[in-house]
Amino acid sequence: MNGADIVRVARGFIGVRYRHQGRSRNGVDCIGLPVCVRAELGLSPLDAAGYGKSSTGSEMLDYCKANMAEVSRADLQLGDVLVQMDGTARHMAIVADCAYGGFSIIHAWLPNRRVVECRLDDYFMQTVRGCFRFPEVTA
Repeated sequence: MNGADIVRVARGFIGVRYRHQGRSRNGVDCIGLPVCVRAELGLSPLDAAGYGKSSTGSEMLDYCKANMAEVSRADLQLGDVLVQMDGTARHMAIVADCAYGGFSIIHAWLPNRRVVECRLDDYFMQTVRGCFRFPEVTA
């Protein structure tokens, strides 16, 4: 499996509504999207449960460090997972490719109330605290 497989499956969730702790096509949150993508690809389950809507801690980052391979920003590739931490906001997004070049992100975004794909901008990258790859991904 490679990053393009992850992006293909993640794009299939675009438009699915946002639902806190959701884990299906009826609704997902930012953590639920990678969880569901893994499930649809037939990979071993990785999930976190019982988290709040906002947090001041590093639980999401710690979870990713314990369950995925950490990669540098310079080594980002399709299908990698970014963890953003900004104030009390904690967020996950899957790295994709843009039609115009560069990277985009696919994420369940509460302000949009659904899964969206948007350009990976400088603001988002400034708040990224970790970049991770599913252990089963090959280059």
